[in-house]
Amino acid sequence: MADEDTTIGSMVKITGNITSEGNVVIHGMVEKGEVKIDGHLTVGESAQIKGNIHANSVTVLGTVEGNISGDNDVMIGTTGVLKGDVQVGSEFVIERGGVFLGKSTMPDKDTGYVSPDSDIDEDEDTDEDEE
Repeated sequence: MADEDTTIGSMVKITGNITSEGNVVIHGMVEKGEVKIDGHLTVGESAQIKGNIHANSVTVLGTVEGNISGDNDVMIGTTGVLKGDVQVGSEFVIERGGVFLGKSTMPDKDTGYVSPDSDIDEDEDTDEDEE
């Protein structure tokens, strides 16, 4: 049963937190809460989430107003809207038509996560000038 997705229907409105060890598909509304999923989270086309999300991986096809932290990957589909920041472990994809209003933080393969305030280009230019 661990392989089955939990589906939250389009007529469901949740106020509060959602926690799951498996995969979750949300078609309804979540507000004033956090969504913490150990597996894959799919935010369906009709879904509206107002709160932060932490999951292994996330696909946004609906609307999210909050920050997303994806241990592996985050994808905003053609119908997806994300108004918030993204921290992603490996891959961040925005399909044509997808909307992203925020900042993203991705790992640097050599140093790990890079602070959004750091100036990576300046450091790289300095190294090149020294050679």
